Amino acid sequence: MHPLFIRYFPNQLIKIFAKPYVAGDNEDKVIKLARQIYLNNNFLSTLDVLGEDVKSYNDINKFVNIYFDIVRKIKKETIYSDTYKQPSISLKPSCFIISQKDNKGNLLVDKMDWEYCFDNILKVCNYAKQNNVRVTVEMEDRHWVDFTLATYQKLLAQGYDNVGTVLQTRLYRSQDDIKIFDNKSRVRLVIGIYNEPAEFALTDKNKMKDLMIDFSKILLEKGSFLEFASHDEKYIKKFISEVIIPMNIPTEKFEIQMLLGVPRFKLQQELVNGNLLETLDRDKVYKHNKKINFRLYLPFSQNWNDALAYCRRRLIENPNIVLYGLKNII
Repeated sequence: MHPLFIRYFPNQLIKIFAKPYVAGDNEDKVIKLARQIYLNNNFLSTLDVLGEDVKSYNDINKFVNIYFDIVRKIKKETIYSDTYKQPSISLKPSCFIISQKDNKGNLLVDKMDWEYCFDNILKVCNYAKQNNVRVTVEMEDRHWVDFTLATYQKLLAQGYDNVGTVLQTRLYRSQDDIKIFDNKSRVRLVIGIYNEPAEFALTDKNKMKDLMIDFSKILLEKGSFLEFASHDEKYIKKFISEVIIPMNIPTEKFEIQMLLGVPRFKLQQELVNGNLLETLDRDKVYKHNKKINFRLYLPFSQNWNDALAYCRRRLIENPNIVLYGLKNII
């Protein structure tokens, strides 16, 4: 199925196909799922409240309070051996500001109240730090990159060592943006799911994935903690065999991340039980623990209107989700 067709799918159809990729409709359900995947499979998780392009200050306050509630509930969990193992939270800056756009949907960067947005993100990061919960400030489309990276650097400078961010290999500018990261950084490396004009971004996914390998080497050499986010088994194996093993990077210096709902359970198990790294280490040169930390991205929403934009992007990025959904229905 061509991705363009999905743009015209009605919302009810999007809901049917995307439902397996959303962790629930309230905090308790996503916390329960995070607990189950940890106890059953030793999978870690990051929890993300879906919602963007908020329309009112009440909506912004709602998102701040939801994140506070999630942090409180994570703090109450007693099954996790340390703060790294417990769920982290991920947040999108667009949940914390009323976006100003032109008639083509482009962000009017100069008309945005970025200080107000930062203050709201700071509230969540501060509350999370007080409760020893890790935070990732998500990356959105190219209009948000300057603010997101500036916010990340500002938070680090203010002592928020519980905060990480994201780098998208599809954007040309990432070749320069990678230079800001160092041994204090935590970086989720992705190809990115936002369709960008060719003047700003690569259009060949294989090239984006090749850059993930190149960028991972750079970040690990800098001493950054790397979160390699991909569902492509070929590139995950390439990352381990061409980066982790030759560079002799201990498994506590990186992790693999995937999205909820993507059918990769066998691969995920092989990561956490050490079998994948053991198999790829043919010359037996890797001397560290071979069990790789694996984290599932668990998005949830209290109403489907907040989740639809995310779900539509996921379907456009991977139209096979529609085929999986049809198969399940049949």
